[in-house]
Amino acid sequence: MEKKMKAAQLKKRQAQALFESIEQFKSTYTASDSVEIPVCLEQLEQYKSDFMDSLTKLEEIDDRPDAIDGYIKERCDMDSRYRRVKGFLLQNQPTEANPLNASLLYANASALSTGQSGSINLRLPKIELPTFDGDSTKWLTFRDRFVAMIDSSADIPSIMKLQYLLSSLKGEAALLFEHTTLTADNYAVTWASLLKRYDNPRMLTREYYRKIHQLPGVASENVDELAQLVDEFSRHVNGLMKLNEPIDTWDTPLCNMLLMKLDTSTILAAH
Repeated sequence: MEKKMKAAQLKKRQAQALFESIEQFKSTYTASDSVEIPVCLEQLEQYKSDFMDSLTKLEEIDDRPDAIDGYIKERCDMDSRYRRVKGFLLQNQPTEANPLNASLLYANASALSTGQSGSINLRLPKIELPTFDGDSTKWLTFRDRFVAMIDSSADIPSIMKLQYLLSSLKGEAALLFEHTTLTADNYAVTWASLLKRYDNPRMLTREYYRKIHQLPGVASENVDELAQLVDEFSRHVNGLMKLNEPIDTWDTPLCNMLLMKLDTSTILAAH
């Protein structure tokens, strides 16, 4: 119960902090910022939804009358703030706003600023940001995708990069930065902290080896279990390859490691 309460409170704090960043955008808004409004409108809906969802979970966990009164007050306050911010954004949004994801909107703005025309006029599907929950074997994929989509973009302000980064972190990784203040300067600090903690080739190599050894074996002939084993085994081996480990010369040990995970019938059939 306490763990659920802590998770809901964390989600509420994160959503509130992200919502406040859009209020800050409103208070410092100038006409040149109008290209960011479609992104803010999309984020506004998500942050409000996350905030309300967290309150619902808290109400289910803590149903004391005084606590419920507090949650109701928070709901009313959020509704008022939401109406004010959304009204402002709608009033100032560009006449022809493309309903695209954040990365494409910024790419469009960049193209327009360099004099290119007709670069993005398609209604493309939304691209979901990658997420990272602290599993070291998923770090390389998260890092490369986040860098390609967000970190490397010169058109996305640092404070928005920090918003994207914090919203992409889940579980253990999110807890490490739950008290991070949303300021432009904190993006570089937060990203550097993530790199220092997880972007360690030696540690990652050891973790991939450990995960390969700990993969659950297949107890009997079962296609689904066998497919899952092969998929996970391949994922870890590909991770080692990305770390420049000499996988090409390890056919025999790797095959034996996989063989030991198989059920007796499959081993006999393989021979």
